[in-house]
Amino acid sequence: MRQDPRSRPWVPGSAWLDLHDGFAQHRPDRGLGYDLPSPEEFASALSRAGANPESEIVIADDAGNRRATRAYWLLQYYGHQGPVSVLDGGIAAYVRAGLPTINELLGPKPGDYPPPTERDESIRATPEEILAGIEADTVCLCDVRAPEEYDGRMAMSGRGGHLPGAVHSPWEECLSADSTFLPRDQLATVLQPFISNGHQPITYCQGGIRASLTWFALQVLLERPAKLYAASWEEWAQHPELPVELPG
Repeated sequence: MRQDPRSRPWVPGSAWLDLHDGFAQHRPDRGLGYDLPSPEEFASALSRAGANPESEIVIADDAGNRRATRAYWLLQYYGHQGPVSVLDGGIAAYVRAGLPTINELLGPKPGDYPPPTERDESIRATPEEILAGIEADTVCLCDVRAPEEYDGRMAMSGRGGHLPGAVHSPWEECLSADSTFLPRDQLATVLQPFISNGHQPITYCQGGIRASLTWFALQVLLERPAKLYAASWEEWAQHPELPVELPG
């Protein structure tokens, strides 16, 4: 899941997947650049990669894990039956390990992946759920964006600021200098605000890509059940009836 399909080298036997063609869709009519794919769009992407619902899938990227974790989240959301994992540190970590590579990507034989009929809503947050959680004080919102996005200096999707009560925890803080995840004890320290108070952690960013990495750190690596607000700020900011908070 690299940003440029012409990049080299490649892991033998791998397939290239476009984030925006099956995992985070452009919807100009809705002002969304990272919308959830439909079951049909998702299934089409997996079929092109040669997968079926029972396939073991390992996802790698060259974007600090965050594209891989978005794909991982989608596979969980749509109930993929086979094992799924993220290659920690992506292609760069694979190359550093001295493992075999190839310079020419060979397309896989297409798979037969039917559109999923079920969704795991336990890992997805909606605006309605977030509003209810803010009102009841049962959610802990994790804003993983850059500081200038969080404090409103950079206004995205029409409005600046953050969700009311959101704690700022930039996604990069979950990673080491080589883009691998921090060791478990260090990761727990970084994400302590979302582990200790008993509230439901919900991660968000601009379009649900960076936030998927922090969701993965909580849900998978720290085993702290969490939710991803997949549409994130690009949806929230477009609706004036949804509250926004600014510093001071």
